[in-house]
Amino acid sequence: MLSTWGTTPGKWLFRIKLRDKTGKKLNLYSALGRSFAVWLKGYGLGIPIISFFTLLMARSRLKKIGITTWDEAGGFVVTHCKIGGLRSVIVVLFFAGVCLLAALPGTFEEQQSFSTAEKFQTQAEDFEKYKSKVFRIINIVAGDTIDIDIPDGQYAHTRIHLMGIKAPNQNEETGTMYFRTQDAEFARELALGRQVMVYLDEGNLTRDQYNHLLAYVQLPDGRFLNEVLLAEGYAYVDPQFRHSFYHRYQQLEGIAKSKEKGLWKKKTFEQPIKEPPERGYFRQEARRDWRFSIDDLRFFDADRFFISLGI
Repeated sequence: MLSTWGTTPGKWLFRIKLRDKTGKKLNLYSALGRSFAVWLKGYGLGIPIISFFTLLMARSRLKKIGITTWDEAGGFVVTHCKIGGLRSVIVVLFFAGVCLLAALPGTFEEQQSFSTAEKFQTQAEDFEKYKSKVFRIINIVAGDTIDIDIPDGQYAHTRIHLMGIKAPNQNEETGTMYFRTQDAEFARELALGRQVMVYLDEGNLTRDQYNHLLAYVQLPDGRFLNEVLLAEGYAYVDPQFRHSFYHRYQQLEGIAKSKEKGLWKKKTFEQPIKEPPERGYFRQEARRDWRFSIDDLRFFDADRFFISLGI
């Protein structure tokens, strides 16, 4: 920068001119040599304790004789011009901006730390409130979503998204709802009004992006509603939610598919396609990462993919 423009941002702000003995801009060789000398004699190779003393000595020398050792050795001429009012304002704004930028990372970390602490607090409260306790199902919202008879914040009930499964959704193009009615009706006949045991997954968050409780729901006969819906073909594995029984759920879905149960009996274009999983959804604070890797091949469902293309 010195060899090209003859100055640096800092020198421009403070109106400091640096030239060689002939009054010309420094060439590349001289500029690099001066930068190395500043790093060595001024910053002490960047070593904290040494740099403190080298900077102190450089300041003392500059104050006494008006030139630093590196400028004297290189034969450079340093001129300090008077700073005008406008430039003074620019200098103040510049340093204010630097201070603000320096403060931002800390603020972000504090907010992130607070957010993490808040989520862990919510998780602890959910485990204390719901884990291994019996509640009554008062409403079947969809095949994968139910309401139980205990208040949750401002609501008179708690809405549960059944951990690890997904019910068929409405097709945005056709407006049809493939198997949407059947899966909700099946869940209604199986669980509505029943007393069920709620279990949460250790090591994972307890809420989804809609603040619904993520849980396994055990029916009075000992079966889990999540697994029954998968095994009978009324739901499919939701790959965005990693949990302790993920591979078991994949097996249950595979069996239902091979036996053409439920939604697998009549394959249509309205059937959903598995999307790449949200990696680290629970363990990395829901940060999205859609980059493809070899690991994602394990979640690729060729059957659904070709159905969606009409092949």
